[in-house]
Amino acid sequence: LRGFMANLPLTLEEAAAIDGAGPFRTFFEIIVPLCRPGIVATAVFVLIVTWQEFLFALSFTSTKEMRTLPVGVNDFIGQYGIRYGELMASSVMISMPVVAVFFVLQRQFVAGLTAGAVKG
Repeated sequence: LRGFMANLPLTLEEAAAIDGAGPFRTFFEIIVPLCRPGIVATAVFVLIVTWQEFLFALSFTSTKEMRTLPVGVNDFIGQYGIRYGELMASSVMISMPVVAVFFVLQRQFVAGLTAGAVKG
């Protein structure tokens, strides 16, 4: 996100100040709309990393009611065997929200990835 923000020209903020816009108006009406692809790309990365976090959630949950979905899938692995059918079905169902969010926000995600990588 930092690389994306660094590519925004400072002249946009200066032009808004000359036109009489205050700092909050400049931020919310000029900077935020231009940064939307970078914000979406960062949000998708954060969603993917936190959704599949296992060890952190396993360490801090003490009861079955507090478990996250990836930790709950661990119940399909037992001492004497693994229930592969239930394990694979629940893995697919857990991955579906992340895939759906990616497909909905794919255009902003790709724009955010490519815009922050250009030097100039």
